[in-house]
Amino acid sequence: MEILGEDSGLFEKIINNIHSAVMVLNHNKEVLYANSSIGNVFNVNVNQKFPIKDKSCNLTNCTDKDIVNCSNCALHETIVQLIKTDDPNLVINGEYEFFSVDKKFRYLEYKALNLYKNGEKLIFIAFNDISEKQELYKSIERANIELEEKCKQLEIKNFRLNQLTNSLEDSDSIILSIANTVEAKDKLTRGHISRVGFYTKKIGEQLCLSPEELEILRKGAILHDIGKIGIPDEILNKPGALNEAEWEIMKTHVLIADKILKPLNTFTQIKKIATQHHERLDGSGYPYGLKGDELDIFTRIVAVVDIYDALTTKRPYKEAFSKETAFEILDDYVRKGYVDREVVAALKRVPLDLTP
Repeated sequence: MEILGEDSGLFEKIINNIHSAVMVLNHNKEVLYANSSIGNVFNVNVNQKFPIKDKSCNLTNCTDKDIVNCSNCALHETIVQLIKTDDPNLVINGEYEFFSVDKKFRYLEYKALNLYKNGEKLIFIAFNDISEKQELYKSIERANIELEEKCKQLEIKNFRLNQLTNSLEDSDSIILSIANTVEAKDKLTRGHISRVGFYTKKIGEQLCLSPEELEILRKGAILHDIGKIGIPDEILNKPGALNEAEWEIMKTHVLIADKILKPLNTFTQIKKIATQHHERLDGSGYPYGLKGDELDIFTRIVAVVDIYDALTTKRPYKEAFSKETAFEILDDYVRKGYVDREVVAALKRVPLDLTP
């Protein structure tokens, strides 16, 4: 195609040997010339129209697939701008994304400007295929996004872990506050909760409980009398022995504990300790008459220590028993099947002269 008269041969030789894909159009948007690189980039026959689908086109409704006439394409806008311009020095740099006829994605950079032949204005466009570079950039971007997402997930996990740690610390504070409230209300058994907590842990260690089990035991021991919050002060602090009616009211503290702790799903084991530490292995305890394997090791430990502390502590209606007498009573309870033999034996191995 002769577009530069006598210089057309030289022009074509130069254009066909440069790296860029080049095309020349007239103002009717007809392709007058396209070098061999155009065919390689767009995967078309350079002697035919270029049925290229621009990425920005509505491919369902777009009927004109000619690269230079698709009104939805960015390249078309550039061509129209060069046709309309009166500036002979206007150079337009742009980017063009498309799917070629073989359905391969391409990403091009282009430079477009006007050429002049015998007073006629022509449009010269040079394309550089940067698809591989763009894909590399996108791969790096995707990797960065994945890295950022993983970092965010790690931050979320750390945040949740900190929340859990804080909630556990708050939980311990609440537990201790409740225990102190119970102890302040029950003036006759001051120090009972801390002593039970101290000696149950010692027994748990003697019985080789795991750290997780020791933590359950510790919290259960601290909260084992939480139900006393609901017992009237005149019964809790009565200076003498309780009558039958008062004793029935006192026994309801385990049922009150059940109501307090039941909504707390994570306190299931602790609730058992608070509600079952007055049960006996032979089924003669209260409130449910549980027996044998129905009572777990945590409840058995707290039950023994609760009895031992009650025996060795002075109350208005009795003097404190000696350790020896207390163990004689516990041994008798073992023989009768009330309490666990191994737990009592473990308590005897604990240095009971320690102060909690």
